[in-house]
Amino acid sequence: MTTALKQQTMNLDQIKNDLINAAQAKLRAHSQMGSNSRLSIMEVAQLRDIIAGNVELKVNQSAQFFGLHSLN
Repeated sequence: MTTALKQQTMNLDQIKNDLINAAQAKLRAHSQMGSNSRLSIMEVAQLRDIIAGNVELKVNQSAQFFGLHSLN
């Protein structure tokens, strides 16, 4: 695996971890707010799917191209 590809994989892993952490924070806030929460049942289900790993991270193909090549 090339260095650029390893770096991109690490970046995607970090994005995934950040997404999971944000979903967990939103669910904690939802739980604390109880019936005052503005999240719909569908939004809660989507957040739970993110945390459970049931959502595939989609990457823009053009971003992959530029991430693998120098712009110089």
